[in-house]
Amino acid sequence: GTTGINIPFVATNVVRDQMFSAITSKYSRSTANPITFFRGLLAAAGHGKEYQNLVRNAGGGTSFDIARSQVPDTLKKIISGKSKASKIKYTITHPKEYLRTVEDLIGRSEELTRAQQLTGTRDALLKEGRTLKDANILAGKAARENTANFARRGEFGNVINATLPYFNASIQGNRSWLRALARNPIKTSAKIATVLYLPMAASTLWNLKDPDRKAVYDDIADYEKENNIIIIPPNPQQDENGKWNIMKIPLTPGISNLGDPVRMGIEQLYNSNSKGFLDVANSLLTAPLPVQPTKVEEGKIKPNINELLSTLTPQILKPSIESYANKSFFTEREIIPKSLQNVSPELQVKGDTSGTAKTLARAAGLSPAKMQAFIEGTFGGVSKQVLNASDRVLAGLDVIPESEKIPKIDFGEKST
Repeated sequence: GTTGINIPFVATNVVRDQMFSAITSKYSRSTANPITFFRGLLAAAGHGKEYQNLVRNAGGGTSFDIARSQVPDTLKKIISGKSKASKIKYTITHPKEYLRTVEDLIGRSEELTRAQQLTGTRDALLKEGRTLKDANILAGKAARENTANFARRGEFGNVINATLPYFNASIQGNRSWLRALARNPIKTSAKIATVLYLPMAASTLWNLKDPDRKAVYDDIADYEKENNIIIIPPNPQQDENGKWNIMKIPLTPGISNLGDPVRMGIEQLYNSNSKGFLDVANSLLTAPLPVQPTKVEEGKIKPNINELLSTLTPQILKPSIESYANKSFFTEREIIPKSLQNVSPELQVKGDTSGTAKTLARAAGLSPAKMQAFIEGTFGGVSKQVLNASDRVLAGLDVIPESEKIPKIDFGEKST
């Protein structure tokens, strides 16, 4: 739910999936065109004939899960889908379905790309002379494997998914582009150059050629540059919390590492970093891995402790451990900055601390900044939207002042 009901994540995830599937698809000309995209969008939104074809050929994520609920309940839910009226009745009488219904309405970014891969691949195969039956079977396989095949998880996959939510997604995403590279190294390399290197080079050059934009770019954390294509607008502005009005296009893990040599090389030309050969080599060597185990520090390759902790700490424990350690493992930043560490917990408030977090922290006798970090670590990117909605309600009831409302939109799971 933390991604499926997170509208900004859904929007940016479409862009990420389009870039990734353009690299991994064997028939990119057929799958990565506006007409096929529109057909995929209609299938994901309307759940019509093409969507049913996607499910029929095991290209989507629909499943019959007997592990999470009893069989009779699952059957009732399936039967309720026979008409819109029965579906509405079932949802109204089962409150636990409310959140799932919201997710079903807006969280269709994965289905869009998979339906697009199905229709585009099938069309290309039919032109090659395949039968409709064979084309549908192979197109369903492409729909599963040209993004991340979440259904493939091995013997211990369910246990891993329960504790490390995105670990298997990284494994399967890396499998997809490595498979494409092994299948056709020249064609896939050309697509990586077109889809990744060209926009990475263009955006980095744009950001660094102007002194004002370069100053902003140099102020952005390295982890943001490593995971996104960043575009800084002319005359960039900074808000009261120190955040810049930049555009970020998120990159799929693994693929983002492949773009590092281009980005780092251009940064070196403009004296924007001190990265060298070891940094580039480390990025390329660790690109196929679901976790980046090493980093370059003081001219040497060392264990990447923060990355290992961020990726391998069970999600249910991570927010508490980060709060105790006073550090975000992903950003490597302190939750409570040094300027606030010697004041009493109730005064540990930063410029972007939510009024809701302050209210909860007061009731629990905790630090408001740590309370907000715990909420964000638990609920992911959607937490910003939930906190904003709560802030608006509390401000309307005069529980908190208007000035304590946090910004409404947060584009991405891990924002600047």
